[in-house]
Amino acid sequence: MNHRDRLTVGLVALGNQERVLVLEILARRAASPVTVQALLRNAESLIEAPRSDGRPGYERAAEATLAFSLGFRTAYFLHRRLGILRFLADRLGDRFEMLLVTRLLIQELLGADAGRSRTIFGENVVAEIRLILEARLEKTISTLDVNCR
Repeated sequence: MNHRDRLTVGLVALGNQERVLVLEILARRAASPVTVQALLRNAESLIEAPRSDGRPGYERAAEATLAFSLGFRTAYFLHRRLGILRFLADRLGDRFEMLLVTRLLIQELLGADAGRSRTIFGENVVAEIRLILEARLEKTISTLDVNCR
């Protein structure tokens, strides 16, 4: 198996690991049902994207998890056109919670013991996955900071 294939398998495994963490959050009721559903959808896309397009697919899927949802854009439209604030306030709360929990998930993935992963995927793949996660964390924190201003 070449480096690219090992990286793809590693990214799929990472997406699966993220999905398991989200299910643990669900079991502990540590986030709202709306947030858990969004996080599960995000984890599924992070599992599927590298299968079809490797690292670029994973990175595009990770970027898409930070985008404003259709519900948020609709609530923003209603606020701008009709002055209805309630829907936008609810979507802002959901978005803030989702970004906070995403940040915690990525931090937990970065802190996970990589010893077993090194033996399976190799040092280079584990290092590359770590760089991908660090970039994702940085973008998530940046998005969170922008949304808090």
